[in-house]
Amino acid sequence: MDVLIRRLRQRVIINYINLNDIFGNKINEINEEDQYNLIEILNEISKNNGYYINLFLKKWLQFLERNNIEIFDEYYEILSELLSIKPLNATDYDIISYSINTDYKTGLDQRILMRETPNVISGLGTTGLRTWEASIYLSYYLLEQINLNNNKIIEIFKDKNILELGTGTGLVGMSVYKYLNDYFKKLYLTDGDSSLIDKLQFNLNLNSIISGNDKSYEDKLKCSSLWWGQDNLPSSDINTLLAADVTYDSDVIPSLVKTIKDSMVGDKSNVEKSNVDTAIVAATVRNLKTLRTWEEHLNMGESEGIWNWQIVDTYNSSDDNDKLHKLVWFQTFNTEIRIYRIDRII
Repeated sequence: MDVLIRRLRQRVIINYINLNDIFGNKINEINEEDQYNLIEILNEISKNNGYYINLFLKKWLQFLERNNIEIFDEYYEILSELLSIKPLNATDYDIISYSINTDYKTGLDQRILMRETPNVISGLGTTGLRTWEASIYLSYYLLEQINLNNNKIIEIFKDKNILELGTGTGLVGMSVYKYLNDYFKKLYLTDGDSSLIDKLQFNLNLNSIISGNDKSYEDKLKCSSLWWGQDNLPSSDINTLLAADVTYDSDVIPSLVKTIKDSMVGDKSNVEKSNVDTAIVAATVRNLKTLRTWEEHLNMGESEGIWNWQIVDTYNSSDDNDKLHKLVWFQTFNTEIRIYRIDRII
């Protein structure tokens, strides 16, 4: 039942929720507690997206009936309240939940709540209003590697100042803040779209990262606009850069790489050398030409003696990663994601 609840919270398209695959040969193990847990989740989600629950319940009731499983009256009560409800408009917000990993000690999901416009890539002229696959995987990867005591990842977080480029809806940054808070010193969330930085406040509140008028978070977290290739980093004390799905367009790669380069060696307008030692960038492989442009720029930085770079991890949504598949669903089948690590050598 946990997998089904995660899929619903993530708003996986109903046609892509394969109930037979989710339950397999454990269909007959669905018990009363499972059903009441599901009913609670359905009521929770219907407050924001009743149409989605309407569609799911029709499929769920048919599934229960086919497998001779008791159908609780509460399902029909929910359905009766949703019969006339209309779907969300393309630009309407929904509250999405991503289970990015599980706590190794408690076994509980490490969840992040997001306000998104999931029906469109760009509801308001920006790519930052939905969470992209590379953000999900980078969040999972970072938590998983630290859970596994990977010293090469721990060393770029421990007592370090971290900055995320192109934070968008904030999934990576909030995952770091909520679940790796004991490791880093300070976290900066940045994006070139200042309107996204303003909207990020809502997602922070959803995750209880900032509450009301409490400004104590400012000692640990700062959000600001940062235009690649033009703006300096908000501090010269930043040690580690994080970024996900920022290599989506060949046209933005030169300014992105300039920002990474300047953060490691400084530029003419900022003579104080930055302390950035490492950048971790997650990239979804959509267009091989764009990825080649990205890697060509990385090679130029390496030939100039600025950094070494390598692909430290790859993931394909068709891979046999049972843990990740149970946690999260990727919208595009056969999606390849690469994790790049760039280490300063000068």
